[in-house]
Amino acid sequence: MEFNEFCDGLDDDHIPAVVDNIIKYLELVGIVNNRKIVDGMIVPELFVGNSTPTMTIREYVEHYVTHFDCNLVCHVIAYIYMQRVIVDGVVCHNGMDMIVSQCSIHRIYCIALLIACKYVEDDVFTNTYYAQVGGITLHELNTYEVMFIQMLKYNAYVPLAVLDEHINTMTA
Repeated sequence: MEFNEFCDGLDDDHIPAVVDNIIKYLELVGIVNNRKIVDGMIVPELFVGNSTPTMTIREYVEHYVTHFDCNLVCHVIAYIYMQRVIVDGVVCHNGMDMIVSQCSIHRIYCIALLIACKYVEDDVFTNTYYAQVGGITLHELNTYEVMFIQMLKYNAYVPLAVLDEHINTMTA
């Protein structure tokens, strides 16, 4: 199967199922790690803003679906990217383990989706636009984008078999 067939095969009817699966994953990771102390040590968080988000994870994902204006396959790829870099609720950047929490999971998803869009789509918005949609500054977005692509080890490629498996699981 060609990549374009995956893009064409996911239509608006699949949005609720894909969104629900992404939300379940994001909520699970965020809730499990809604702590800053592990084994008596304060663990730093990555991608955390100055304040607690006022929107729910569902509202963020639905907001991104609407405003990123990308193919649904980008959301599936962003989900795959997050599974690559988040292991047991922890991400490792430059040799330092950092937890992912409810205060950071929406930002991580935003950056994963940004990278997926840039990898898949022919036409993308500017980083200024994506920063506005994500509710973060342009400087934060640019910094997080570099950090996330480093965590992916500069490998944004997703094999078609892996993509097919995730799409089938998420839309079943």
